[in-house]
Amino acid sequence: MPSSVPLTIDDLPPPNQQLSESGRKNVWSNDYCDSTECLHRVPIYRGVMGSATIGAFREDREKRVSRDSRPPAARKGLTMAGINYRRVLLGGLAGGVVANACDFVIGILMADDSRRMAQRLNLDWDVVTSPGVAITWATIDFVYATLIIWTYAAIRPRFGPGRMTAITAGMMIFGASTLILLGFQQMGVFTPDMFTKSAFLSLITAVLVALTGSAIYREE
Repeated sequence: MPSSVPLTIDDLPPPNQQLSESGRKNVWSNDYCDSTECLHRVPIYRGVMGSATIGAFREDREKRVSRDSRPPAARKGLTMAGINYRRVLLGGLAGGVVANACDFVIGILMADDSRRMAQRLNLDWDVVTSPGVAITWATIDFVYATLIIWTYAAIRPRFGPGRMTAITAGMMIFGASTLILLGFQQMGVFTPDMFTKSAFLSLITAVLVALTGSAIYREE
């Protein structure tokens, strides 16, 4: 009777080495575990190994580990869907409307701070508040929102659809832009107080934009 002691892949001898007659053991298969960690501790074959080469078993383990490291869609043998750019643009337009509305409110709340900054930097207030500047910022808001929704579409297959993924996408774009503005704050363009208030309000804007646009985005 062969021994019934379970034998895992890590217990096997080096590749291409044959098992001796005394080394033939029953190798049992527990319930399949789909995590990389489990592959190293549970037996995955059933029956008597006989004189089968060890290389085949190790190759099988490497394939399982490689498959486990893929995104969920790939692990299940599915093709990952591409980005639906039409929905990205629609989500970006909707998010841009929200961003412009938020900026309008922020402009009212921070009007005094903006005027003091313009005076400190010797900026022409008439130019700062001109229609041309307003149109430029409105366009930037639409581009900003589209970048957030594109990021959401890009990470959605790995993180899954939903609000948390959308907020993550918004935080990524918000974080990148805020780091740049932090550099200008260190140069003296913004006062610490104004930078802190602006960053907090911009964070709320990014979250609202992400939630609005992600509600419209679909991969179909």
